[in-house]
Amino acid sequence: MGGIVKEESVHFVSKKEYERFKNRLQNNQKYESIGQIITVYDDESYQIKYKTEEIIPEAVNPDRKKVLLLFKNPHPDSVHAGLYLSEKYSKTFWNRFFEVKYNAELMPLLQKDSWIKDVANTLTSGNYNSQFLYYFKCLYPFPSKQFNDLINLFSSAPNTYRQEIEERSIADFWEFLEKHEVTNVIVFFIDGMRILTDTPSISSNNVIKGIKEGIDKYICDGSTNHFWQLYKGLKVKTPEEITFYFNMNTRTKNHGSHLAKRYFTYNLEFILQDILDEQ
Repeated sequence: MGGIVKEESVHFVSKKEYERFKNRLQNNQKYESIGQIITVYDDESYQIKYKTEEIIPEAVNPDRKKVLLLFKNPHPDSVHAGLYLSEKYSKTFWNRFFEVKYNAELMPLLQKDSWIKDVANTLTSGNYNSQFLYYFKCLYPFPSKQFNDLINLFSSAPNTYRQEIEERSIADFWEFLEKHEVTNVIVFFIDGMRILTDTPSISSNNVIKGIKEGIDKYICDGSTNHFWQLYKGLKVKTPEEITFYFNMNTRTKNHGSHLAKRYFTYNLEFILQDILDEQ
């Protein structure tokens, strides 16, 4: 398929789980958008193939810092459009992302009707003016409108879910980091920090509240010290020398309309500055 959209597969552990899953997917209107990204039903091998997305830059420059932006799972409408977070409720993510001072030169990409294609082509080429080289990936590549939809869909195939969605996805993630030599990961869902860094489970609402408080303090006095104090535990370096950062989730991307930049954007700026300071 080329570009961002790629094909992946799910191998069901049994005929029973495969048929239950297929029946639910094809006969429940709730999953219609998921059905549209299924490319193959293989009744003999109990396998389905589906479309998902991933951004791997073609141009690699050793002077630029590689950063992986990690999300939970794709939205089927965004996969269909050909770009992460391009469905109508998510697309302002790109405004927030390009408002980061390190990405400001990418903002003009959003000015044309062809913005989805323009952003996709630019990020996959890697040919843009930035100190960073951005990779995009979802921990769980199987698309759904809400993650609970994915859980409900696979409730008829629990063993396949454990093997293919949970265990295989995490193994593939670590292989991705090793293959592309990425050592900085920005995670946009709090469960990802718990799963990948073995940190205690914490409330997303409390974390976001603390991040906002730290940003408010920065706006008052120009110092990020308070932010990093409240951010404690949200930057984790693993034994594999991978540094994970938590960023406010995409549902909060428009919070802070009274500020010069949204909270989400400040959070990203502080993380990216820290990555530069660590070199």
